[in-house]
Amino acid sequence: MLTTDRQVIHSSQESDWVTPTALVSALKLLFPQPWWDCAATAANSMGDRWYGPDSPYGTDGLTADWIPVTRDPDGVERHWLHWCNPPYARRSKDPSLRVDAWAEKCWERSQAGCTVLGLFPYATQTGWFREFVMGQGEAHRAWEVWRFPYRLHFLRPDG
Repeated sequence: MLTTDRQVIHSSQESDWVTPTALVSALKLLFPQPWWDCAATAANSMGDRWYGPDSPYGTDGLTADWIPVTRDPDGVERHWLHWCNPPYARRSKDPSLRVDAWAEKCWERSQAGCTVLGLFPYATQTGWFREFVMGQGEAHRAWEVWRFPYRLHFLRPDG
């Protein structure tokens, strides 16, 4: 790995990394319903629909009202899984780049009936993780938390 690559990865200056396709493929076997990617672009979306800069459904998933169920023109209901692999920028004043804002949004929308699957750093020392993942009270606790035994290697948008 080049020194410049390491600097970008560890500084989180880039926010459009692509989730490893092997991980997404495995998750889609476990969760076969249609996916709505809540923090994406057309180039890195893992869902059938997405929120992001070039999306016809909304440019900002953080402020959008995630929809748990839609009805097709033929009347068939679709129950969406809301996938969230948020940007991991550190100390940004822009809430759309902060993990804590996305964790709160995922929790809030789960309370409104959305099925949410999020890929977040396992950061037990942070307030957002304690509140919205592990839960200070039973109401904020994530239903399940999976911890990977290794560090994931994300891809650049160009592959």
